[in-house]
Amino acid sequence: MPNVGLTITTKNAIITSQKTLLLKHAKFFPPHNMINECAHDEVIRMCYRRFMRIKPLVSQRQMIQTTYVQYLRYKFRTEDYEEKLKASGITLPKTSFDDSSQVYRSLLFCLKAVSTVKKGFSGEKDASAEIRRARNILKNILTVEFEKSALIAKNSGQNFTVLRKSFSYLRPSVENAANVSQFAPLRDFDRCLLALNITLGTRL
Repeated sequence: MPNVGLTITTKNAIITSQKTLLLKHAKFFPPHNMINECAHDEVIRMCYRRFMRIKPLVSQRQMIQTTYVQYLRYKFRTEDYEEKLKASGITLPKTSFDDSSQVYRSLLFCLKAVSTVKKGFSGEKDASAEIRRARNILKNILTVEFEKSALIAKNSGQNFTVLRKSFSYLRPSVENAANVSQFAPLRDFDRCLLALNITLGTRL
């Protein structure tokens, strides 16, 4: 029987059966003032590397880590975010942040989601609440992405186009169409996520 109370402490981390607490985390955070001092493409590359570095912190479950990596690769290499936003028909004011700033802010959001607060910190309660919200949002995003991948695997010819290319499942005008009605829960979630991105200046 495994010792569920076992704690391993090294110079870099404290590890339990439920979580890993990193003691040295500078390599996970972007350089100070990166947005203003680095070229656009370099900002994107540096953010991508740091997104990948936090994979073990997102979850200790291999399935969730795999979903996270697949999601990142899709977001960075394939997704036409502007087309997705256009297909949704959302009329909220557009963010003033450019795409590199949105990616940077998304990284900060995910770093918050995998963070913890030192006990006794004066703002512990509020900071912990923010972390829980970010963690729950990231968890829900990965749950939805896992569901999308499963649907694409079942019928890649149709579902890849609907979910990844045309984004027709997001369009208000086709809400009741037979070929996209099955995606209603995904549609509702993604429309909320797009609105959240506009509000936060992120690109989750």
